[in-house]
Amino acid sequence: MRLRRLMAPAQIGAQGRDAPFSEVPRGVAVKNIRDCRAMGSLFRQFAAFDPVHSSEHLIEAQRWEHLAEAEIISHFQECNTTGAAIALAVSPAH
Repeated sequence: MRLRRLMAPAQIGAQGRDAPFSEVPRGVAVKNIRDCRAMGSLFRQFAAFDPVHSSEHLIEAQRWEHLAEAEIISHFQECNTTGAAIALAVSPAH
């Protein structure tokens, strides 16, 4: 029995398939990362129990892991940018 995709990555992020999820609160970002990693794990399990389609499931798992990594990168870039802007705003002018 061939398993269908449970969710398209576009359903997780508002910007589309491979775009990182930007401008989301920290709790939402962590939930997105956790959900992407869970989906990757699920597809690796599918690959283990469905040897005929294992390569397809492993590709899908890898895509979910890439989405999680993109979310982490986006989150830290946003934190660093926001932190730098706040630091400049509160630092006294010379």
